[in-house]
Amino acid sequence: MEGCFICKLSINDGRATVTLREKGARNINEFSKLRNDTKVAKSGDVVHQDCRRDYTNAKSVKQKELDYKTTENRVLRSQEQFNYRDNCLFCGQFADVKDKRKGTDVFPVRTKDFQSNIEKICRERNDEWATHVLTRIVFVHDLHAADAVYHQRCSVNFRTGKSIPSGTPKQSKNKTGRPQHQQAQAAFQKTVEYLLQNEDEQLTVIELVEKMKDYCGDAAYSTVHMKSKIQKYFGDDVIITEINGKPNVITLRKTATSILHDFHQKQNASDPESEKMNIIKAAASLIKSDIKSKIGTKTEYPSVSDVESLECNEHYLPDSLRLFLNSLISTCNHSLKLSAIGQTIIQATRPRSLIAPLQIGLAVQMHHHFGSRFLIDSLYNMGFSSSYSEVQRYEMNAAMSQGTDIPEVTEEGNLQYIADNVDHNLRTIDGHGTFHGMGIIASVTPGFMRTNCIPRTDVNIEELKEIGKIDIRPYKLDKETHTSLKFMKLNQVNATSYSESLSLLSRTVWPIKSTGWSALCQMVYGGVFPGKSSIVYLPMIDMNPSDLTCINSTLHFISKEARRHNADPVVTFDQPLYWKAVNIILNEAESSTLKSMVVRLGGFHTEMSFLGSIGHIMNSSGLSELLETVYASTAVGHMLSGKAISRAVRGHFLTQTALTLLITSEIYDFPQYTPGTDTDDPSQSYLDDKENFPKADTTCVDNEKPSESNQILPSEIEQLITVFEGIIQSNISIESLNDNQTLNIISERIRLFRKSLKNCRTASLWFQYMDMVELLRQFITAERTGNWNLHLKSLQQMLPYLAASGHNLYAKSVHIYLQQMQNQFTFIYNKCKICLQRILP
Repeated sequence: MEGCFICKLSINDGRATVTLREKGARNINEFSKLRNDTKVAKSGDVVHQDCRRDYTNAKSVKQKELDYKTTENRVLRSQEQFNYRDNCLFCGQFADVKDKRKGTDVFPVRTKDFQSNIEKICRERNDEWATHVLTRIVFVHDLHAADAVYHQRCSVNFRTGKSIPSGTPKQSKNKTGRPQHQQAQAAFQKTVEYLLQNEDEQLTVIELVEKMKDYCGDAAYSTVHMKSKIQKYFGDDVIITEINGKPNVITLRKTATSILHDFHQKQNASDPESEKMNIIKAAASLIKSDIKSKIGTKTEYPSVSDVESLECNEHYLPDSLRLFLNSLISTCNHSLKLSAIGQTIIQATRPRSLIAPLQIGLAVQMHHHFGSRFLIDSLYNMGFSSSYSEVQRYEMNAAMSQGTDIPEVTEEGNLQYIADNVDHNLRTIDGHGTFHGMGIIASVTPGFMRTNCIPRTDVNIEELKEIGKIDIRPYKLDKETHTSLKFMKLNQVNATSYSESLSLLSRTVWPIKSTGWSALCQMVYGGVFPGKSSIVYLPMIDMNPSDLTCINSTLHFISKEARRHNADPVVTFDQPLYWKAVNIILNEAESSTLKSMVVRLGGFHTEMSFLGSIGHIMNSSGLSELLETVYASTAVGHMLSGKAISRAVRGHFLTQTALTLLITSEIYDFPQYTPGTDTDDPSQSYLDDKENFPKADTTCVDNEKPSESNQILPSEIEQLITVFEGIIQSNISIESLNDNQTLNIISERIRLFRKSLKNCRTASLWFQYMDMVELLRQFITAERTGNWNLHLKSLQQMLPYLAASGHNLYAKSVHIYLQQMQNQFTFIYNKCKICLQRILP
């Protein structure tokens, strides 16, 4: 360039020069902003060295700003640039009230309405002339008191939308000094009004500067000057601080001193009603001031622990609000109610700057239980919860934050995956548009609770799809190289269990103690409990779950996720998916990562199939009629098919207990009764027709002749009760039950009783039914206690019943499952054994 960029003088005047690079130009531009200058430098510009040094001197910049403030204050106090008494309010030229020449009529401002009307016209005109007039008006609260004057002709032109009258010089567009400063002041006033209208949003100084630029462009203040002007304008009523990483956040509030001062100024002892209202208004102002002083954020949602903790929710309220509500609410133990009402008030006071924990917590809970947009929006409109759109935003951010990560998976813990078909009827009228895909979850033991806060960001569907994406692995069965599964002989599995002894004990003493088998097991089984498991929901595959490509993709996804968490890949399927998954893994190459996967046959579905086997075998035996005395006929049908699994287990356990009481009553010829019922007569037996019932062989265990002493006496019942109470009170160890003499005698006599009735087909059927129910108890014990050998033993004992009842698919799948765990894949057996032993003690 021909001249210096800063001083505009020639660069050939003999002074040292320098050519600016990108960094130097950027530095000069930063100081240009600090100086409120319009200079813009670029790389390649040539400047004097001393000009550059002086221009980028921080001390000179600070001194210039100080001089600017001093000049500004002097102008406002003395009105050196504009005299309201001598100059026309509109055109700014000299106006003499005594001048009576035509066209120069001058009038003083006489009413307060004049000022408000002119301000309104200024905003309607919104042009350069209106800006100058508004700048003169905003600095005087009362134009009449300031003796302001104006030309009548100028007033008419201004009100009718015309320009400045001819003969009156217009303001120069490029005029420097005072006019530009007045334009900035007007823009600052608009910015203050914007701040007051949006004070709940916790605006920053930078945002106000940007807003001021919308009003006056380059004449807007710098960040430093804007912060100073805001502090000077509001005084003690403003707090500028850093909140959640956002610098210079502006919070407007009234101090307690100012509120109390206003209250004392309004006191009127002669009017008690007005004084009461003033007290209430002052209290409300104090509480509102404390609420506004509370640091809040909308950049992240409250954590789960904050929502669940009653103490955290109560301390979320300011002390003044908590004291006020404590004085209002009179019920006892009202902490939750107090917190809910208090947070509702806080949310209503600052709707845009924070999210109260109970507000979002209630909305998410209602959405989880009912899924009703109308319900949530109704609660939101009444101020009790967050909106439905906020809940949707929360769920999207929660899904984005979690992804497929599973925290706190340690080597001491256990991680297992479960996959099954998932159905969702989107349209139930015509049956179209339903979702039928593969759902995947992960079970983590011991469980965990997420403590990290969920960020509140704008998440779109594409981002969610990206984190929930599962690579589809096409699979095509090659029939030429396909390897078929072969059935092999199973090894006998031995397992130590106390399930049978506990079952016999609970069934025998049940009429007296009324303690069920499940309750007894819960009380006597001990050990180190690893804790409750947690379930993590993983992405779904929108494909037919039975499709081989879908199953293959699921296996690869689980294998990849398990390796990422340094865990063994263990997955559970139901029977149809299990069979196909095993075939896929069997035909994989030896180098495939799927070869190390452990595929388990789902215990829940196996139990359902076995219950169906019991119902099929006992069909037309009278079992359904027996159960219908307790359950409805439709429910009994579902119970015997294995669908109503909880009712079926309960019904079969009750039936087995009743049969045991009938047998023991017949063996020992001692009536079993339930105290406190209509059959409270010890002489009344449960057997209605002893004459027609087959007589039992009363041969003693030691082959002695039956004698009166071998019958159950009250003393022997007391021995059973003593054993029961000893187990409950831990005086007798559970390990000694299998060797307990009393239980062994009862067990042996039941065996001899069964042997004596071996020719009775009806009795044999019901004895077989009792064996099947006992096997069901054993399987449930293995699943709940993590006894791996007992788990395999139970499945092996189920095979004959599954085959006899026509459950062939489960019969072959259970056989292959046992075969893999025992013979072919020893390393899988050991790995799965370790995994199951970590689930429960």
